[in-house]
Amino acid sequence: MIETMNKLMAAVMSLLLAFSSYLGIPTEKKIQNVILMIGDGMGEMHLKMTEDMRDISLVIDELPQQGKAITRSANKKTTDSAAGSTALACGVKTANGQIGSYWLEDPDFNYHSNTHPKNITEACMENGLKTGIVTTDEVSGATPSGFTAHTSSRDNHSDITSQQIKSGIDLIWGKTDGTLTEQQVTSAGYTYIDTIAEMNALTGNEKSYGMFTSSLYHTYNKNEYTPTLSQMTAKAISILDATSENGFFLMVEGAHIDKKAHDKDEEGSAEALEEFDNAVEIALDFAKKDKHTLLIVTADHETGGVTLNEDGEYEMTTGSHTSVNVPVRAYAPGNYVFIKNWDTIDNTQIPKRIAKALQLPGDSIPCEVLNK
Repeated sequence: MIETMNKLMAAVMSLLLAFSSYLGIPTEKKIQNVILMIGDGMGEMHLKMTEDMRDISLVIDELPQQGKAITRSANKKTTDSAAGSTALACGVKTANGQIGSYWLEDPDFNYHSNTHPKNITEACMENGLKTGIVTTDEVSGATPSGFTAHTSSRDNHSDITSQQIKSGIDLIWGKTDGTLTEQQVTSAGYTYIDTIAEMNALTGNEKSYGMFTSSLYHTYNKNEYTPTLSQMTAKAISILDATSENGFFLMVEGAHIDKKAHDKDEEGSAEALEEFDNAVEIALDFAKKDKHTLLIVTADHETGGVTLNEDGEYEMTTGSHTSVNVPVRAYAPGNYVFIKNWDTIDNTQIPKRIAKALQLPGDSIPCEVLNK
């Protein structure tokens, strides 16, 4: 039934496009591609800390549209990455620890217990866009999981990776979590990669699942097998752009801004943010040349409570998440406005605005889906 409805929708869209063309109405979408980049744990003070400690100017802060996002979850003032990712992917609030699912314990968030929210990746696939997920975290980490799975707990790694290789997403690359074998990946129709050489050899004619074995956050290649985040980003954009007829959606996560902040490691967090910014620069260069790409940079939450102490040194005051608002930065083609300068929006607005920018059907995000 669902397949029939999808085919009917596609036929109706084709007729509308043909009719628009007949009337001489421009049919090309202003925005065909969206690159959403998530600096896990990245707050405004992380940006200043990184610029000063690494003696660099961040591309992130050169993006013309600048605002902030509220990050609280359904059940806590301070979100975790699971609820934060669900908000950024599905446009709904859920409880900390949950992935792509509704929190059913509060009437304000009580949807039907036999449904889950659709994520922006799924909405894009349904409308013919290519899709990709790139992270320095494990492939089943909380942030990539919000865009690829629906489950009651972020700890359900086997369930998450099982859903990922059945999802149809064109590329999913990150660090291995040990839950899948190469045979399981290839049996599901994905090309298995675990080295930079294998990544670079991809043509885009195959769906790929990357499970690298070393840390991916450094600004340099840690060894001959491991790509950096910026290298993964460049290759992912190249593949999706070359093979998409209707555009693409790509989510890129720099996970170690958060991981190093949990350890109160200012230097490590700053290095991770610098490499994330290197990836942002690659995405921005593509967007400027392409002229049909919307680039968004944000965070799921802040980690570390970064402050400038009385000695003029940057210091992480906690090894936990905080509830402060996080940056939202954007670059859009033409005069398209994703966020008005220094507006503060709820994080659930981000996938809704992405769906609007891509001209997806009005009920795409948020949307209830019956559990299988």
